[in-house]
Amino acid sequence: LEEEENRIKADKAKAAAVDEKINALPESLVLENKKAVEEAREAYKTLTAEQQAYVTSYTKLVNAEARIAELEEEAKHLEEEEQRIKEDKAKAATVEEKINALPESLVLENKKAVEEAREAYKALTAEQQAYVVNYQKLVEAEAKIIELEEAKQQEEERRKAEEEAKKAAEAAAEYAVKAFEAAAGEEGIGVQSAALAIRVQELKNSLAVYLGPPAAPEKRSIVNMAMDAAKRTSDQAEAMIQSARALEAPAWEAVGNLEEGSLKSALNGRISAAIAKVEKAAETSELLNGEILTVKDILDVEDAKAWLTAEKFQFGP
Repeated sequence: LEEEENRIKADKAKAAAVDEKINALPESLVLENKKAVEEAREAYKTLTAEQQAYVTSYTKLVNAEARIAELEEEAKHLEEEEQRIKEDKAKAATVEEKINALPESLVLENKKAVEEAREAYKALTAEQQAYVVNYQKLVEAEAKIIELEEAKQQEEERRKAEEEAKKAAEAAAEYAVKAFEAAAGEEGIGVQSAALAIRVQELKNSLAVYLGPPAAPEKRSIVNMAMDAAKRTSDQAEAMIQSARALEAPAWEAVGNLEEGSLKSALNGRISAAIAKVEKAAETSELLNGEILTVKDILDVEDAKAWLTAEKFQFGP
């Protein structure tokens, strides 16, 4: 028992020595205290498990180690940040040199140098750009280059403006008249009018066959198909006529913007000729539509006759 007491006493004494090392650590640690913290840890590690159990300030040691780790991480980040700032400033300084190299009195020949300075600035990060102290000079140089370019072009633009406007108006008028002529011509309304005339003739031919002997149901089917084809073609012809008429007003307007002269007179004559073609096509379409209606009326009469002579009206004695 006495030996056990002596052992415990000795263990407590060793633990107390470690407690002293730990308690000697300052409350507000700095990196310079790292060695003292490490020594306290080494002293703690030399104790046996029984002796470590008597160390009452172990939590302070753990906290101190954690704090040292934090301080080391902060120092590392600070060093990295300082290095980054140094590199950023160096890159910004290179751009500043390009900007400072621009002459005070710029001419258009300096445009490339200004553009190169802008590209160099754009290559920087936002943080690096913040260190460029002469950025305003670059902005002013770009504005001056734009001003010089505009001044160079201004005189040429003044000379060409009237001529270009005249050519544009003539081209627009020519285009508008050609569009109207194309819609009113043989490849436009003319094709559709011819197609309608063919369909109406086919309809009349099929009607003649249907009305002649001998009677056959398939004859009526042929007439019906011819009627459908004629109506479709009539609708298409009417749509093309309306489309052509819609191009008349833009043509007049475009020609009206021209100066008086031979071109304007010629275009006015072409518009009038195109109008005549549209009206002729409309008249033809109206006549052909009348023939379609006539065929329909005849078919309606034939249908009525067939209905009246059906078996249901045959009465017995």
